Amino acid sequence: MPASQYDFWQIMDELEFDSFQQTKNQLHQAIQNVSAVGRTFLPESKIDENAVLEWIPFSKRLAGKWIQGEIKFRSSISLESFVVYLVDSSYTELSSLKLVGKKQGAIMVWLEEQLALLGVQSANISLNYPYLIPEYPQSKGKTFDPSLPDAAALANLYHNSWLGITQFIALIDGFARLTVWPHHFDMATLQVVKDTGDPETSASIGVGMSPGDHHIDEPYFYMNSWPYAQQDDFPELKYGEWYEEDWAGAILKYSDLVKEISPAIQRETLQTFLESTYQVLRATII
Repeated sequence: MPASQYDFWQIMDELEFDSFQQTKNQLHQAIQNVSAVGRTFLPESKIDENAVLEWIPFSKRLAGKWIQGEIKFRSSISLESFVVYLVDSSYTELSSLKLVGKKQGAIMVWLEEQLALLGVQSANISLNYPYLIPEYPQSKGKTFDPSLPDAAALANLYHNSWLGITQFIALIDGFARLTVWPHHFDMATLQVVKDTGDPETSASIGVGMSPGDHHIDEPYFYMNSWPYAQQDDFPELKYGEWYEEDWAGAILKYSDLVKEISPAIQRETLQTFLESTYQVLRATII
Protein backbone atom coordinates (compact mmCIF):
# COMPACT_ATOMS: atom_id res chain seq x y z
CA MET A 1 0.00 0.00 0.00
CA PRO A 2 1.52 3.39 -0.92
CA ALA A 3 2.49 5.67 1.92
CA SER A 4 0.21 8.62 2.57
CA GLN A 5 1.10 11.99 4.01
CA TYR A 6 0.07 10.94 7.51
CA ASP A 7 2.53 8.04 7.48
CA PHE A 8 5.39 10.53 7.62
CA TRP A 9 7.10 12.02 10.65
CA GLN A 10 6.59 15.76 10.98
CA ILE A 11 9.87 17.49 11.76
CA MET A 12 10.02 18.78 15.33
CA ASP A 13 12.17 21.82 16.05
CA GLU A 14 13.30 23.50 19.24
CA LEU A 15 10.52 25.30 21.11
CA GLU A 16 10.26 28.42 23.23
CA PHE A 17 8.66 26.53 26.09
CA ASP A 18 6.98 29.47 27.86
CA SER A 19 5.06 30.43 24.72
CA PHE A 20 4.37 26.80 23.86
CA GLN A 21 3.01 26.11 27.33
CA GLN A 22 0.56 29.03 27.12
CA THR A 23 -0.83 27.66 23.85
CA LYS A 24 -0.89 24.11 25.21
CA ASN A 25 -2.86 25.31 28.24
CA GLN A 26 -5.48 26.95 26.01
CA LEU A 27 -5.82 23.79 23.96
CA HIS A 28 -6.10 21.72 27.13
CA GLN A 29 -9.07 23.88 28.10
CA ALA A 30 -10.53 23.70 24.60
CA ILE A 31 -10.49 19.90 24.34
CA GLN A 32 -12.81 19.75 27.33
CA ASN A 33 -15.60 20.92 24.99
CA VAL A 34 -15.01 17.92 22.73
CA SER A 35 -14.73 15.44 25.60
CA ALA A 36 -17.94 16.74 27.17
CA VAL A 37 -19.99 15.43 24.22
CA GLY A 38 -19.04 11.79 24.78
CA ARG A 39 -19.22 12.14 28.56
CA THR A 40 -22.73 13.58 28.35
CA PHE A 41 -24.40 11.36 25.76
CA LEU A 42 -22.78 7.97 26.38
CA PRO A 43 -23.12 5.78 29.48
CA GLU A 44 -21.27 6.89 32.59
CA SER A 45 -17.94 5.17 33.21
CA LYS A 46 -15.89 4.94 36.38
CA ILE A 47 -12.72 5.79 34.48
CA ASP A 48 -14.36 8.41 32.22
CA GLU A 49 -13.54 6.32 29.15
CA ASN A 50 -16.35 7.83 27.05
CA ALA A 51 -14.67 11.23 27.28
CA VAL A 52 -11.36 10.08 25.79
CA LEU A 53 -10.20 11.38 22.42
CA GLU A 54 -8.36 9.76 19.54
CA TRP A 55 -5.93 11.20 17.04
CA ILE A 56 -7.22 11.36 13.46
CA PRO A 57 -4.02 11.50 11.40
CA PHE A 58 -5.41 12.52 8.01
CA SER A 59 -7.00 15.67 9.47
CA LYS A 60 -4.70 16.25 12.46
CA ARG A 61 -7.64 16.45 14.82
CA LEU A 62 -8.49 15.06 18.22
CA ALA A 63 -11.92 13.46 17.99
CA GLY A 64 -14.40 12.27 20.58
CA LYS A 65 -16.61 9.20 20.62
CA TRP A 66 -19.41 8.66 18.09
CA ILE A 67 -22.88 9.70 19.27
CA GLN A 68 -26.19 8.51 17.87
CA GLY A 69 -28.77 11.28 17.54
CA GLU A 70 -30.99 11.70 14.51
CA ILE A 71 -27.77 10.84 12.71
CA LYS A 72 -24.45 9.46 13.91
CA PHE A 73 -21.96 12.24 14.66
CA ARG A 74 -18.85 13.13 16.59
CA SER A 75 -17.06 16.27 17.75
CA SER A 76 -13.40 17.01 17.06
CA ILE A 77 -10.86 19.81 17.30
CA SER A 78 -8.02 20.77 14.97
CA LEU A 79 -4.88 21.51 16.94
CA GLU A 80 -3.38 23.36 13.98
CA SER A 81 -6.20 25.76 13.11
CA PHE A 82 -7.95 25.76 16.52
CA VAL A 83 -11.36 24.94 15.05
CA VAL A 84 -14.03 22.66 16.56
CA TYR A 85 -15.97 20.47 14.13
CA LEU A 86 -19.07 18.31 14.14
CA VAL A 87 -19.01 15.62 11.43
CA ASP A 88 -21.26 12.73 10.44
CA SER A 89 -20.28 9.09 9.98
CA SER A 90 -19.11 9.82 6.43
CA TYR A 91 -16.80 12.54 7.85
CA THR A 92 -18.90 15.22 6.15
CA GLU A 93 -18.69 18.48 8.04
CA LEU A 94 -21.98 19.40 9.71
CA SER A 95 -20.79 22.54 11.45
CA SER A 96 -17.61 24.21 12.69
CA LEU A 97 -16.49 27.06 14.92
CA LYS A 98 -13.20 28.95 15.01
CA LEU A 99 -12.20 29.32 18.64
CA VAL A 100 -9.74 32.20 18.28
CA GLY A 101 -11.31 35.29 19.82
CA LYS A 102 -14.16 33.31 21.41
CA LYS A 103 -14.99 32.93 25.08
CA GLN A 104 -15.73 29.60 26.70
CA GLY A 105 -19.36 30.56 27.26
CA ALA A 106 -19.92 31.37 23.59
CA ILE A 107 -18.44 28.04 22.57
CA MET A 108 -20.84 26.17 24.84
CA VAL A 109 -23.82 28.13 23.50
CA TRP A 110 -22.81 27.25 19.94
CA LEU A 111 -22.35 23.61 20.92
CA GLU A 112 -25.78 23.45 22.56
CA GLU A 113 -27.41 24.94 19.45
CA GLN A 114 -25.70 22.50 17.11
CA LEU A 115 -26.41 19.47 19.28
CA ALA A 116 -30.11 20.38 19.43
CA LEU A 117 -30.19 20.28 15.62
CA LEU A 118 -28.75 16.76 15.78
CA GLY A 119 -31.54 15.49 17.97
CA VAL A 120 -29.90 15.10 21.39
CA GLN A 121 -30.76 16.77 24.70
CA SER A 122 -28.35 19.65 24.28
CA ALA A 123 -29.30 21.27 27.58
CA ASN A 124 -27.52 18.38 29.34
CA ILE A 125 -24.10 19.36 28.00
CA SER A 126 -21.78 20.91 30.58
CA LEU A 127 -18.15 21.25 31.55
CA ASN A 128 -18.63 19.62 34.94
CA TYR A 129 -15.85 17.10 34.49
CA PRO A 130 -14.95 14.52 37.16
CA TYR A 131 -11.42 15.80 37.77
CA LEU A 132 -9.50 18.99 38.38
CA ILE A 133 -7.45 20.80 35.77
CA PRO A 134 -5.62 24.08 36.31
CA GLU A 135 -7.83 27.17 36.35
CA TYR A 136 -6.77 28.56 32.99
CA PRO A 137 -7.78 32.17 32.18
CA GLN A 138 -10.08 30.88 29.41
CA SER A 139 -12.21 29.09 32.03
CA LYS A 140 -12.80 32.47 33.69
CA GLY A 141 -13.96 34.46 30.68
CA LYS A 142 -10.75 35.32 28.82
CA THR A 143 -10.93 34.79 25.05
CA PHE A 144 -8.96 32.04 23.36
CA ASP A 145 -5.95 33.48 21.55
CA PRO A 146 -3.25 30.83 21.10
CA SER A 147 -0.06 31.22 19.13
CA LEU A 148 -0.93 29.31 15.97
CA PRO A 149 2.73 28.46 15.23
CA ASP A 150 2.86 26.82 18.66
CA ALA A 151 -0.46 25.11 17.92
CA ALA A 152 1.05 23.66 14.74
CA ALA A 153 4.05 22.42 16.75
CA LEU A 154 1.64 20.82 19.23
CA ALA A 155 -0.23 19.14 16.36
CA ASN A 156 3.07 17.75 15.03
CA LEU A 157 3.89 16.47 18.52
CA TYR A 158 0.61 14.56 18.76
CA HIS A 159 0.90 13.29 15.20
CA ASN A 160 4.42 11.98 15.74
CA SER A 161 3.43 10.49 19.09
CA TRP A 162 0.55 8.65 17.44
CA LEU A 163 2.85 7.51 14.64
CA GLY A 164 5.70 6.33 16.85
CA ILE A 165 3.70 4.71 19.63
CA THR A 166 1.30 3.03 17.18
CA GLN A 167 4.29 1.60 15.31
CA PHE A 168 5.74 0.29 18.58
CA ILE A 169 2.59 -1.32 20.01
CA ALA A 170 1.70 -2.91 16.66
CA LEU A 171 4.58 -5.33 17.23
CA ILE A 172 3.44 -6.39 20.72
CA ASP A 173 0.23 -8.12 21.73
CA GLY A 174 -1.96 -6.79 24.48
CA PHE A 175 -1.74 -3.02 24.32
CA ALA A 176 -5.03 -1.13 24.51
CA ARG A 177 -6.12 1.45 21.96
CA LEU A 178 -3.99 4.60 21.98
CA THR A 179 -6.08 7.50 23.29
CA VAL A 180 -5.79 11.04 24.60
CA TRP A 181 -7.15 11.60 28.09
CA PRO A 182 -8.69 15.04 28.70
CA HIS A 183 -7.63 15.13 32.34
CA HIS A 184 -3.87 15.40 31.71
CA PHE A 185 -3.91 15.89 27.90
CA ASP A 186 -1.60 12.89 27.59
CA MET A 187 -1.64 10.32 24.79
CA ALA A 188 -1.31 6.89 26.36
CA THR A 189 -1.96 3.16 26.24
CA LEU A 190 -1.54 0.27 28.66
CA GLN A 191 -0.57 -3.38 28.40
CA VAL A 192 -1.76 -5.67 31.20
CA VAL A 193 1.02 -8.22 31.54
CA LYS A 194 -0.44 -10.16 34.45
CA ASP A 195 -4.13 -9.77 35.31
CA THR A 196 -5.06 -10.80 38.85
CA GLY A 197 -8.47 -9.14 38.69
CA ASP A 198 -7.24 -6.38 41.02
CA PRO A 199 -5.53 -3.29 39.53
CA GLU A 200 -3.39 -2.98 42.65
CA THR A 201 -1.83 -6.41 42.22
CA SER A 202 -1.98 -6.79 38.43
CA ALA A 203 1.21 -6.10 36.46
CA SER A 204 1.17 -3.66 33.57
CA ILE A 205 3.27 -1.44 31.34
CA GLY A 206 2.16 2.04 30.31
CA VAL A 207 3.54 4.06 27.41
CA GLY A 208 2.65 7.52 26.25
CA MET A 209 3.44 11.17 25.68
CA SER A 210 2.76 14.15 27.89
CA PRO A 211 2.85 17.67 26.40
CA GLY A 212 4.33 18.85 29.70
CA ASP A 213 2.96 18.82 33.24
CA HIS A 214 3.76 19.75 36.84
CA HIS A 215 6.38 16.98 36.91
CA ILE A 216 8.32 18.02 33.78
CA ASP A 217 7.85 21.42 32.15
CA GLU A 218 8.36 20.30 28.55
CA PRO A 219 6.84 17.57 26.36
CA TYR A 220 8.19 14.09 26.95
CA PHE A 221 7.65 10.46 26.04
CA TYR A 222 7.45 7.98 28.86
CA MET A 223 7.20 4.33 29.79
CA ASN A 224 6.51 2.91 33.21
CA SER A 225 5.56 -0.36 34.84
CA TRP A 226 3.28 -1.34 37.66
CA PRO A 227 4.41 -2.35 40.21
CA TYR A 228 7.12 0.29 39.95
CA ALA A 229 10.45 -1.30 39.12
CA GLN A 230 13.55 -0.97 41.25
CA GLN A 231 16.11 0.74 39.04
CA ASP A 232 19.34 0.01 40.91
CA ASP A 233 20.71 -2.40 38.29
CA PHE A 234 19.09 -0.96 35.16
CA PRO A 235 21.38 -0.44 32.16
CA GLU A 236 22.08 3.06 30.90
CA LEU A 237 19.72 4.01 28.07
CA LYS A 238 21.11 5.07 24.70
CA TYR A 239 18.31 7.63 24.47
CA GLY A 240 16.29 9.03 27.34
CA GLU A 241 16.81 8.52 31.05
CA TRP A 242 15.41 6.57 33.98
CA TYR A 243 13.05 8.56 36.15
CA GLU A 244 11.82 7.94 39.72
CA GLU A 245 10.75 11.18 41.33
CA ASP A 246 6.93 11.20 41.30
CA TRP A 247 6.61 7.83 39.57
CA ALA A 248 9.10 5.28 38.28
CA GLY A 249 9.95 4.54 34.68
CA ALA A 250 11.83 6.20 31.83
CA ILE A 251 11.42 9.48 29.93
CA LEU A 252 12.65 10.93 26.66
CA LYS A 253 12.42 14.70 26.75
CA TYR A 254 11.41 16.76 23.72
CA SER A 255 14.58 18.87 24.00
CA ASP A 256 16.71 15.72 23.76
CA LEU A 257 14.74 14.25 20.86
CA VAL A 258 14.99 17.40 18.71
CA LYS A 259 18.76 17.48 19.00
CA GLU A 260 18.43 15.15 16.03
CA ILE A 261 17.44 17.36 13.08
CA SER A 262 16.50 14.61 10.62
CA PRO A 263 12.88 13.37 10.72
CA ALA A 264 14.06 9.82 10.11
CA ILE A 265 16.56 9.95 12.97
CA GLN A 266 14.01 11.55 15.33
CA ARG A 267 11.61 8.70 14.58
CA GLU A 268 14.35 6.08 14.96
CA THR A 269 15.43 7.65 18.26
CA LEU A 270 11.89 7.36 19.66
CA GLN A 271 11.60 3.73 18.53
CA THR A 272 14.93 2.85 20.12
CA PHE A 273 13.84 4.48 23.38
CA LEU A 274 10.52 2.62 23.44
CA GLU A 275 11.91 -0.78 22.46
CA SER A 276 14.91 -0.74 24.79
CA THR A 277 12.94 0.57 27.76
CA TYR A 278 10.17 -1.97 27.23
CA GLN A 279 12.61 -4.87 27.25
CA VAL A 280 14.02 -3.78 30.62
CA LEU A 281 10.69 -3.07 32.29
CA ARG A 282 8.99 -6.18 30.94
CA ALA A 283 11.76 -8.33 32.38
CA THR A 284 11.11 -6.93 35.85
CA ILE A 285 7.43 -7.96 36.04
CA ILE A 286 7.15 -11.31 34.23
